[in-house]
Amino acid sequence: PFTARGWPAALLLVAFVGEVYLLTLGRHVGRADTFEFQVTVPALGIAHPTGYPLYLLLSKPFTWLPWGTVAARVNLATALFGVLAVLLLFVLAWRLGGYRLPAMLAALIFALGPAFWSQAVEAEVYTLHSLIVAGALLLMVSLLLDNVPGSRRLVILAALLGLGLTNHLTTVLLLPGAGLTFLFVGRRERWDRQQWLRGLLRLLLAALLPLLLYLYLPMRWAAVNGEAMGLARFVDWVIGGRFQGALQLRAWLDDPARYTVVSRLLLAEWQPAWLLLLVPLGLLWLARRAWRIALTLFLTWLVFVFYALNY
Repeated sequence: PFTARGWPAALLLVAFVGEVYLLTLGRHVGRADTFEFQVTVPALGIAHPTGYPLYLLLSKPFTWLPWGTVAARVNLATALFGVLAVLLLFVLAWRLGGYRLPAMLAALIFALGPAFWSQAVEAEVYTLHSLIVAGALLLMVSLLLDNVPGSRRLVILAALLGLGLTNHLTTVLLLPGAGLTFLFVGRRERWDRQQWLRGLLRLLLAALLPLLLYLYLPMRWAAVNGEAMGLARFVDWVIGGRFQGALQLRAWLDDPARYTVVSRLLLAEWQPAWLLLLVPLGLLWLARRAWRIALTLFLTWLVFVFYALNY
């Protein structure tokens, strides 16, 4: 288990990654979505669908800092979310393997990968999304590792997933792994029918309550645009209606070229490429030690890859 002995390594990791992100942080107005968030966050405006209320509200206090340009302050919020995501990934790897050095190396490979690093130094929602994903995976692993009653942590997991949906809708891709974790915990604790039903109802309520954060959209829409948002526009905004056509659930069958694209993007993150050999070896090692955790993580990976092939 992660103990106090791991915190010096964690602090060293945070200091190094934080320094790297700070040195490479964008100091000026960016382009496309970065520009939009740099303008929208200070004014608490409305971003493009799905609105990203969690990111806007968490980033707003950074605009009050007496440092740099307003654009740089919003970028700084994104960098902080990225550092915290890397920290949680280190704790997760520590919990899985029990060794500090491999856990630190895993976190560094992720932190300094081209995709994540590029999104950690400009105003974007992906580092906050990664922070929520890492937190959810850590909760799943802890629930499966610790032989203690898991009802309270399951509720926290459900609430975290609901909160994640107010930042990025791909949080829904964590539901299969979370559902499998729920089944494993219930079977381990030998719940009866009533306990299963009560558990499901508590989790549903915990996941739905954070979605009230989306009320930010109609409230601010009226303030920014001088008119009511309307129910139809609100629903379309939250579900990202304008982007629905980009999700083609048969693309993984009908368009083999997507496998080449996704593979190329994956290889770009792993340099040198031979490091990829550690992935199946690590999964097999984990499966021998804790097959439920290995299955849960592998299922989560499969769901994300399936999404990447189809969107």
